[in-house]
Amino acid sequence: MRTSLEVQTRKVNVTQVILDWPDGNNPKRFNHEYYYAYWRGKTPAGQDYFSGTLKSVGFHDTVLFASMNHSNMLQFSDLLIGATRDFLSCELEDREYAIGKELTEIVFKKFRGFPNNINYGLSISSGNQILKDRIQELMKKYTK
Repeated sequence: MRTSLEVQTRKVNVTQVILDWPDGNNPKRFNHEYYYAYWRGKTPAGQDYFSGTLKSVGFHDTVLFASMNHSNMLQFSDLLIGATRDFLSCELEDREYAIGKELTEIVFKKFRGFPNNINYGLSISSGNQILKDRIQELMKKYTK
């Protein structure tokens, strides 16, 4: 859903989704989810995509799978996600150093919304509003 909004914002003509090969070698749930998003613009549970159907914003009709071991882009994405998690953990625990913190500080300028608001794209699954508020304050410290 977030990727489709990003694609709409950037006016990309064609977008191909490539996922890491799923555990248990069963891509069925990902294919099912993608089918609904592509053709119906909804999740299987019925939640609408803000962008509409993936088809209407230029997504390829098929999701692809690759092995993390063989895909530089999947490896790089995994590295950035892990570094960002390490950065947040380090900051929330008041630790001074973590390799992920150092890397994240280097790539902050590439985060969507930098320097004004880089909260877009950070998905905090916890229902803990205090945690969400702390992360928002933390991000303000690094973007202002």
